[in-house]
Formats: sequence, C-alpha cells, structure tokens
Amino acid sequence: MADGTHALPNDHLPAEAKTMSGAEYVAGVLKEEGVKQIIGFPASELFDASAALDIPPLIARTQRVAVNIAEGYARATAGRELAVVTVQYGPGAESAFAGIAQAFNDRVPMLFLPTGYPRGSEAIAPNFESRRNFRHITKWCEAATQVDDLPKLMHAAISRVRNGSPAPVLLELPVDLLAERLDALPADHRRPRRSVPQAGDREVVDLAKSLLAAKNPVILAGQGVLSASATPELIELAELLNIPVMTTPNGKSAFPEDHPLALGTAGRARPATVDHFLAKADVVFALGSSLTRSYYILPIPEDKTILHVTLDDADLGKDYAIAQGVVADAASVLKQMIALIRRDHLPLGERQQPAAEIAAVRAAFMEKWMPLLTSDSTPISPYRVV
Repeated sequence: MADGTHALPNDHLPAEAKTMSGAEYVAGVLKEEGVKQIIGFPASELFDASAALDIPPLIARTQRVAVNIAEGYARATAGRELAVVTVQYGPGAESAFAGIAQAFNDRVPMLFLPTGYPRGSEAIAPNFESRRNFRHITKWCEAATQVDDLPKLMHAAISRVRNGSPAPVLLELPVDLLAERLDALPADHRRPRRSVPQAGDREVVDLAKSLLAAKNPVILAGQGVLSASATPELIELAELLNIPVMTTPNGKSAFPEDHPLALGTAGRARPATVDHFLAKADVVFALGSSLTRSYYILPIPEDKTILHVTLDDADLGKDYAIAQGVVADAASVLKQMIALIRRDHLPLGERQQPAAEIAAVRAAFMEKWMPLLTSDSTPISPYRVV
C-alpha cells in the first residue's frame, strides 16, 4: 500500500468483521428467498436487519392484523411468494395466537418468526413461550437454541412452508440469540424448491372412468384449486366432460361464476343452483378440499359417491366415507386426467347438457329474490344494499 503497510488477508481480520448477528443472518436468508416485505407489530429485532437489506417492514395496528395481512398476501400469491410475519415475544406472541389459529384452519402457508424471551427465562411463569403454545395450530413449531443452528433451521422452516399441506410454520427466535454472531453467509442458503405430488396412473384412470360413467356428476372445488393456480385446468375439464362446478367458501373464485357451468358457492347461504344440482348428483368430485364438515358449508348428502383429491392424507375419510381418495396437487391431477381422456379418447356416457338447466334454475332464483333486491322500502332493505 502507499503508506508501506500491507493489507491483511481475511484470516487475519477481527472476528467481528467476518461474522454477522443472528438477526442479520435471518434477514439475509429472507433476502435470498426474494421476500418483498416483513410484516409485523410492534417491535422485532428482524425489522432493522431486514430494512438494511431493502426489505421494508410493514407495521400493522395489532398483531392479529399483521398475521391477517400475511395470510392475505400468501393467498393472493397462491403461496408462490414467501409470506413472513414477526411479532415481539410475550404479549406480542399471545396476541397473534388467534390469527395463526385462523390461518391454520384455513390452510394458509406462511412463515411465522416470533421473537422469544432470552434463553433461560422462557419457561418462567407467566412468560409465554411460542414453541409450547402454538404447537397445535402450526404444522412445524420449533425454537432456535444455538445461533449456529440458524442455517439449518431456516432451511427446514422454509422447506415446510413450500411443501406438503399448506399451513403456518413457526420458528421462535430468542432475542439474545438474534444478537449473537455466527460465521455463516446467507448467500450459502439453498432455496428449497416446491415439490408437486402427482397421482398414480391407476388412480387417474379410476377418477376419469368414474366421472365419465356418472349420470349427474358435480365438481366441488376447494381452496386447493386456488393454491395450485389450477383454474384453467378446472375449466378445461368441466367443459370437456360437461360437469357443473360449485366451490367451497374458501374456494370461491376458483371457478368463474359467470361461466355457464358455474353453480356458485356451497356455503350456508347459497344460490338455488347449488341445492338443485347437488340433490340430483350421483357423483361428487371434491377437488382441493379438505371436506371438513362445518356450520358454514353445505353438507354432502350421504347417498352420493365421493371422489376426493387433497394434498393432506389426513383429510381422506375424515368426515365423509369416500369411494376414492387421492393425495396429490389439484393442478397435476387435472392435467393428468385431461391428458388421459384426450389421448385415449375415453367415451362420455349419456348425459344431458347442463348449461341450459343451470341458466333456468338461476333465472327462477333471481326472479324470486328480485323484489327484495330492488325494494324501495323504508328503512332500506339490506338485500338491496348487498
């Protein structure tokens, strides 16, 4: 160098210069994963570390709202982008509980990174330890206990967000651990890829033949169709086989409701088209749905033959006796079925064209409700408002 000194090789740099804090490492991994914002409230050691890497914090008004925002983001991106939410340990984690429970019930993939009490004090009453309390409303719930474990724990957590049945994944990060330094580089993080399970050939053949042989089949499309971005394939199969389609409440918009084969949403409140065609159906093809019985979901009558496709094997036979259950991604199954039917020219049995009947039932339903929808009553009819 110009002043006669010599630059030190990296091995002679002070340890502080070669390492980063736990918070900086976690933020660096999120950057490698393409995370666009970190959502949370009210404070987290991850906020400043993320902001330093141009990952802006999105601060909500409450912890539950922060979780709800992350849930909406995960839904809107169909899980293709990593939704990350963080909250402060103690009361912050407690206040996030209801939001995570709702996301778990609605099967939303997100990464929940609550901070934790300093190690050694987490089990002192009444301190709230996330790892113990969130275990039944997450599909993976762990806490980091050594800063050097962060690389494998972050990789494991993100792998579980991306794969299998969608649900929140929790990794608790003690605040003292986030301040410790580790010798690891986020650039060495390997981004977990999403694995899409497919049905076996025999399973696809059986599904296709059951639908082709049915006289009055209906498709019940669930949230799994949205998660798999499988709407185009669902439309193609419905049109190919002339099958009416209804959706679950969480699957609403998985099939366009202005389509001639659309029946609407099979919720507690529903159009007459749903009741009419479910009553006459002999086969119900439940696609991307958990088939969970609920006060808010129209039950499937006991006399129906049910074909069930879901990502979670725990759904099969849970609330309904099913004729065939397949554990697979909704888009993959639809593509396999369409390819099989077109390739082998499988014949469609005798079946009426349902579009005209759907239109007639819908018209009668709207005619019945129109006086309320256009009512000039005082006070104003809530139906007209809606």
